[in-house]
Amino acid sequence: MTKLKLEIYWGFYLAFTFIVWMQVERWLGFHTDKIIFQPIFSSLLFIPLTFLYWRALFLKKQNDYKNTITFQQSFISSLLITGVFALFLPIALYFSLKYISPDLLQNFIAKTMQSGKISLAEAQSYYNFKSLLLMNYSTLLPIGIIIGYVISKKNATKK
Repeated sequence: MTKLKLEIYWGFYLAFTFIVWMQVERWLGFHTDKIIFQPIFSSLLFIPLTFLYWRALFLKKQNDYKNTITFQQSFISSLLITGVFALFLPIALYFSLKYISPDLLQNFIAKTMQSGKISLAEAQSYYNFKSLLLMNYSTLLPIGIIIGYVISKKNATKK
């Protein structure tokens, strides 16, 4: 459990960063007037995630492996961080939709309805907690795995 302490901490920290990012999106208007650009702005989340993965794997190498880590050890650690993040993501999304931006789903539905190409029932079935969670899983988890892979390649001790 001691060896996993770092992965749990950083997985939780990634979920917290997700909540902060949702707040920033809201402050900048991407949950209201600029909602059409929200998916584009949301994709920029990979920038802080990259830094956080780098920091986590650097600390893993430094603290747990005494500055000597293989690619496999680093990559497994990054996968564990991503797994912990995946466990906390539903809580982070729920918190964000409940307290930070409670109108986000309704705003998505309203903006989609303006096009006239989709019915209210279809929009409501597309924009709900479950579908938003699946959308986040389908983007954030692969990004986490890719970032973890790249950083693990760079982080591995060269022989």
